[in-house]
Amino acid sequence: MPDHPNDQDKPTVFISYSHKDENWKDRLVLQLKTLEKQGYLNVWDDRRIHGGDDWLQEITKAMNSAKAAVLLISPDFLVSDFILTEEIPPLLEKRQKEGMRVIPLIVRPCPWQQIPWLKSIQARPKDGAPLSSFRRHRFETALANLAVELHDLLSAKAAAKIGPTNLTNQTNQTNPTAQTFLSKLPTTRKDLFGRETELKMLDAAWENQNTHIFVLEAWGGVGKTSLVNGWLNGMEKDNYRGARRVYGWSFYSQGTREDRQASGDEFLSHALNWFGDPDPAHGPSWDKGVRLAGLVQRERSLVVLDGLEPLQYPPGPATQGRLKDQGLQGFLKELGRSPQGWGLCVISTRVKVKDLEHLEGASVRAEPLRNLSREAGRELLRSFNLKGTDKELEEASVDFRGHALALTLLGSYLDAVHGGEIRKRDLIPALEMEEEQGGHARRVMGSYEIWLKDKAELDILNIMGLFDRPAEGGALRVLRAAPGIKGLTGSTQSLSGTAWQYAVKHLRDLRLLEERDEAEPETLDCHPLVREHFGEKLRISNPEAWREAHSLLYEYYKALPKKKLPDTLEEMGPLFTAVAHGCGAGRHQEALMEVYWERISRGNKFYSTNQLGAFGADLGAVACFFDSLWDRPAEGLTEAAQAWILTNAGFGLRALGRLREAAQPMEAGLKMRIVQKNWKESALDVGNLSQIFLALGEISKAVDYGRRSVEYADQSKNAFRKENNRTTFADALMQAGKIEEAETLFREAEAMQQKRLHDIPYLYSLWGFRFCDLLIGKGGFGETRERAEQAIEIAKRNNWLLDIAPGNLTLGRALFLQAQAEGSGDFSSSEQYLNQAVKGFMDASRHDYLPRGLLARSALYRAKKDFSLARRDLREAQETAERGKMKLHLADCHLEAARILIEEGDRGQGSGGREKAKGHWREAKRLVEETGYHRRDGEVQELSGRLRVNE
Repeated sequence: MPDHPNDQDKPTVFISYSHKDENWKDRLVLQLKTLEKQGYLNVWDDRRIHGGDDWLQEITKAMNSAKAAVLLISPDFLVSDFILTEEIPPLLEKRQKEGMRVIPLIVRPCPWQQIPWLKSIQARPKDGAPLSSFRRHRFETALANLAVELHDLLSAKAAAKIGPTNLTNQTNQTNPTAQTFLSKLPTTRKDLFGRETELKMLDAAWENQNTHIFVLEAWGGVGKTSLVNGWLNGMEKDNYRGARRVYGWSFYSQGTREDRQASGDEFLSHALNWFGDPDPAHGPSWDKGVRLAGLVQRERSLVVLDGLEPLQYPPGPATQGRLKDQGLQGFLKELGRSPQGWGLCVISTRVKVKDLEHLEGASVRAEPLRNLSREAGRELLRSFNLKGTDKELEEASVDFRGHALALTLLGSYLDAVHGGEIRKRDLIPALEMEEEQGGHARRVMGSYEIWLKDKAELDILNIMGLFDRPAEGGALRVLRAAPGIKGLTGSTQSLSGTAWQYAVKHLRDLRLLEERDEAEPETLDCHPLVREHFGEKLRISNPEAWREAHSLLYEYYKALPKKKLPDTLEEMGPLFTAVAHGCGAGRHQEALMEVYWERISRGNKFYSTNQLGAFGADLGAVACFFDSLWDRPAEGLTEAAQAWILTNAGFGLRALGRLREAAQPMEAGLKMRIVQKNWKESALDVGNLSQIFLALGEISKAVDYGRRSVEYADQSKNAFRKENNRTTFADALMQAGKIEEAETLFREAEAMQQKRLHDIPYLYSLWGFRFCDLLIGKGGFGETRERAEQAIEIAKRNNWLLDIAPGNLTLGRALFLQAQAEGSGDFSSSEQYLNQAVKGFMDASRHDYLPRGLLARSALYRAKKDFSLARRDLREAQETAERGKMKLHLADCHLEAARILIEEGDRGQGSGGREKAKGHWREAKRLVEETGYHRRDGEVQELSGRLRVNE
């Protein structure tokens, strides 16, 4: 008898192949046998048919029992009549009807992309390259990866059974229980209207292993959150269709106004911990995001990010839709470019995520969510038992543009106020407000204001406008407590518990409040547009009540932490909330000193950033102290506090890589310092501005600010500032190509330091690093080594960890260039120091210096002819420079790319490398000319000669 598996716990993999490819079949079977022996699956190919059996019948039985099929694609496979008539049709039918996984495996070159039924199925390897073109290690790795993929698809332990029918027919008995965290997602109604197509899109994204990110784009109130929640409800009924982890987070809880500085810090901290990261606080935000992506891709995972737009730049000519938060950038970019993995991230946002545009059509699928059709709008309105013909309901749907929230509020309003008469919709006045701002929904909210006047329900809605997140029970009790707030809580203060619950239930029935959250039954939540509408009305119509209410909330939240000085970001959360409410109350100075300075920053320790790495959350608190971001601090601050908050905002933005934005508060702060004749702080500010514009590639501005930094430092009479700012000015001059002027300033600063510090002969720390950069360029390797060794020794003696990496970079570069000049070819010592430098910059989150270390090491690998490692470092340097908009580093990256391509071509390892090298040379030349980076003129000219470029 044939060897047919019939154990339902061991799914069968059917292998279809041409006998001309038996060697490839045997290699695949060898990989799968390991899993078969462990009891995960059974492997079937036609060599398991015994003599005397009806071979066609046995093949048919095997196909019928199989849960997956692998097709070994080759020229012989594609011309086999038996395969094309007896095997392919039933396998494709089973794939369509039952969701069986069919995987084409390209084993030999052939025109498989021209076969209609075949090109529509994702092949392996993912790039479509045939296994026969690989070396042994690579094709064995590809086959092993396919075996693991089949295991994860089919085994009872990982068991993600992917397919159109299987997605809806799976039962809880066939899948492990998924771990879920969804309490952060907003609650919504379970009924959906007219979203069948969108639900199928989400299903398809979950089925498709190559889709790692699915983005839903629509303005507020169109129904993004309701759609995703509806899809999750369907997933839950099927035990999440093979997902091992399901995680949800909403950024709406941090506010939706454009001037709110929401942060991904809390999300990253919580998600890393939940997914099993051993040290969620370790590393900079970008690295945390990359680590999280790896954890999500490690097993079948679903991540839902609701309301991403608070972390995106608002509409504008250049930055619209780009992510502000580096941690989210790292997470989504790493997830999007991952070649394999099991994770899917579903995002809802009001603004297209520009950072992911280049991946759309590959690992990212972005879909606009349209307003409801007239028919779907009719059905939604009909659910409120409105009186009217289908035509009248459809006309109402069109009148309100199919806006889901507007139609929901319209239905509840007409039902409650006008006895369900659809014709009464004409009584709702029109508003001259853009649809993007929720104009249609606000029309109905305005009518509700009139109808609910002097009722407890209107006070509750106004109270909701005080919050930029769900309103917890404790905060609501504080607002309702005696003596009350005139014009805000009068009608709610006297309500009994039962009457309060009745008013809340009434608002939920009217769809003005979200459904009750059983996990937090006292918490109230509503759609962000509802919060925004009633908050704005309260602030304008009753500013006294607005401030008094925020004052009560300020006192409540600042007293909430159990410790005066919270240790973790989660413990510190109420303090960040307290700052927002304190500023809303007009108590800016008090909130700055008592909460932000004393308890969040812990004074000059800057605990939230230096210890917790919560730069985003910290900047969100700093933003509360501005009347206009980032140039006009709140009038409630003293002049000294205003200048300080401007400088602090600049530092925060700079740390987050938002360099151009960082210049704005620093320039505003500088103006204040000059008026105050505070020359020491003016010198600090203008020096920082010189460094920012240098990083941005605006060298002429950097030179101007550098010159002013020396003038202000001299006026301050502060010896340290006079030395430091001379090196800042010299650095800008050096990049502008004015080497002699720069060296004069460096030596002047060094002479001044020697008078102050008799036992230290050379400039040290960052100032010495700048000077050594100049000396290396002039070939002073011996002197540079001596200086770098001194700088490292001083840094270690004083435990100045941030200064050790620049010293290692200087020493590594000097040793490398000296070895090259001497022709020794021994780069071992240099490599050791450069490795330490790169690691040090990464550990210290010095992304502004990291490209220097990576490019130096790339040059070393290039000299060793290890082009794969050279390209790896170059790629990482370029990504870091692009992230920070650091044009000088980008120019250096293009110069290094051209050198790698030239030298690969010279060794016969490159294909078409000369033309690519010319492209990089042209881009480097353009950047050098655009920025005034004339320090690189000689290198541009030298490469021009090597490439024989006809300029």
